[in-house]
Amino acid sequence: VAVGAFVIFFDCGTRGAMVSMLIALIYLILEKERSVKKIILIVCIGVVGIVFMINLNEVLTLVYQLLSSHGMDMPALTKMIWLVEQGIADNGRNEIYDTALKLISEQVFLGGGVGYFESMVGGYYIHNLFLELMCEFGILGTIIVLYIIFKNIMKVLFIDRMAVEDKTISALLFSISIPLLI
Repeated sequence: VAVGAFVIFFDCGTRGAMVSMLIALIYLILEKERSVKKIILIVCIGVVGIVFMINLNEVLTLVYQLLSSHGMDMPALTKMIWLVEQGIADNGRNEIYDTALKLISEQVFLGGGVGYFESMVGGYYIHNLFLELMCEFGILGTIIVLYIIFKNIMKVLFIDRMAVEDKTISALLFSISIPLLI
């Protein structure tokens, strides 16, 4: 796990992997807590997240300076700082989302089939699981796929007979797959 975390944080240029690791860490922290303390932790994490997003450039620059002073470099952090400074932190995805929404509106109920978006825009993909599902499978297919995903998430989160180690592995696998697609 330590080697995987090192590779993700210090060798990859992908922000999605970093966010997924943070989601897994938050899950592991919350997994051990129960009742009111869990609610307080969730609220605190939410507040910290909001403050982080409001001060995104300053926080990223501070983390970059802290790591640089210790001789460490994170390509994903450098990329994110540059994108925020350029005002293009979305990597042009808003335009992709607009195109996807237009295609979805043309075939709302059944979608256009697997690979529909890519075939319509020259090979690009949507970068959003929900829009991809709606574009390819419409409302009906999206409901079925999301039902399967959420049913399995609920099994992992709320089955008491499952060992903590199994829940942890399941949470890590989830955090490196589905959130990257969202």
